[in-house]
This record gives sequence, structure tokens and C-alpha cells, in this order.
Amino acid sequence: MVVGNVPFGDYKVFDPKYNKYNFRIHDYFLAKALDQVRPGGMVAVITTKGTLDKANPTIRKYLAERAELVGAVRLPNTAFKDNAGTE
Repeated sequence: MVVGNVPFGDYKVFDPKYNKYNFRIHDYFLAKALDQVRPGGMVAVITTKGTLDKANPTIRKYLAERAELVGAVRLPNTAFKDNAGTE
């Protein structure tokens, strides 16, 4: 099982296995987490709305080809405001 809060930022990671996907850091983290978990395992992460909402479908296709979405919950925009200073 992988549990995490993905890193955020508008930059790429150099990893030869994933370079062809042109993932930004948080998409890379999701893909790498999924690829590291054992068959039948689970990945549970806090991510941005971009994972499901952005126009570029690359990460969604990558995940859908390799896993089954068990569930997703949208938290209020202010869920982490007091602790992380983010909205």
C-alpha cells in the first residue's frame, strides 16, 4: 500500500522510464507509486483537482490502463489552508 501527499510544482522529473509521458512532478509521483505497489495493492494520495480535471488526459489514461479507481473525494478548497497556507 502507498499512502501519501504528492509533491506539487510545475516542473518535470528526469526518470528514463517515464520521460516519454512528460509528467509534471505530481503526475510522476502518482505513476511511480502505482508502479511500485504490488498487484492487488492500493494507492491512496492527496492530490490536486488537476489529476481528474486537467485538459491533458495523459495521467488519467496511464492510471486507467494500470488500475481500478476505487474512489475519489473532493475536499473543500480551504481544507489545508490553516496548515499549509494553500487553497
